[in-house]
Amino acid sequence: MSLDRKHNEERFQKFKKEGDVLDNAILCEAIADDNLQWNPSEALYWGKQGIAIREQICGKHNIDNTPYYDKIVEILLEKGSYKEAIKWNNKSMKIKIKEKGDSCAELLINELLLSEALSLLYNYKESKVEADQAYNILEKNIAVYDQEMAYDAYMRLVHIYSIYNVGAQNHNLKTTLQTEVCGNKAIQIAKVFYGEQSIETAEAIRRKAMTLGYDKQAAIALFAEAIKIYMNFDENKKYARTIYHNVRQKWEGENVLIESAKWLYDNSSEKFVLTAIEDFAGSEKIKIKQALGLS
Repeated sequence: MSLDRKHNEERFQKFKKEGDVLDNAILCEAIADDNLQWNPSEALYWGKQGIAIREQICGKHNIDNTPYYDKIVEILLEKGSYKEAIKWNNKSMKIKIKEKGDSCAELLINELLLSEALSLLYNYKESKVEADQAYNILEKNIAVYDQEMAYDAYMRLVHIYSIYNVGAQNHNLKTTLQTEVCGNKAIQIAKVFYGEQSIETAEAIRRKAMTLGYDKQAAIALFAEAIKIYMNFDENKKYARTIYHNVRQKWEGENVLIESAKWLYDNSSEKFVLTAIEDFAGSEKIKIKQALGLS
């Protein structure tokens, strides 16, 4: 027994209640959540333990169990077990379709998860079919979802369609403009719901920029727009590092490291640049600082 399992078993034994009660399922799920980032296998174990208790109480075909099946799918994707993830996802979908129909709002998460799993298995064609289905469900039921859920769904679709486009280019398939459609919708929601100067708006703009493979200058312009927002936040290290990485990916020409750093400096600040390169190797950091005249 691993140390994590030993610790978690002790926690479960300490706080569990007698009998198959939902409180014990909730406890298992809390343990799973606490382990997900560091130990997906342990999170999977406790997630399944929670489901076993729920199925004992509610039955194996109860729609109330499906959010917990969906959580298992998320864990399996994180763990890299894509085929098993699809099996659990199908289990959840069958129950939802039987209870509420094949275009119900609850199916959105399953179509997104299935599309993601298929893309990770390099099945780009089927991944796009499921992404299109997710988009159709989202549009049909848009009034049902809160703005946070809709924003997250459009952002996930941008990511999924972007992966499809890369695969399509490598496998002689037709690319899609859905990346831009979903990107624009995410930006619109973010500006209204979170605010025009919010991190969510900046992230939607940055994500859209990454989809513009055919227009790199337009992508760079969008990066500049996102940077202006990131600079309003003191805790922006993650965003500074990410967007500088994205800029380098889109940059054309020679000496990408230095030229893109100069662009970043011109469109942000010394502090932002130093934050972006903080974790760079010593030699690269020195080159950039020398090129920009920074101490």
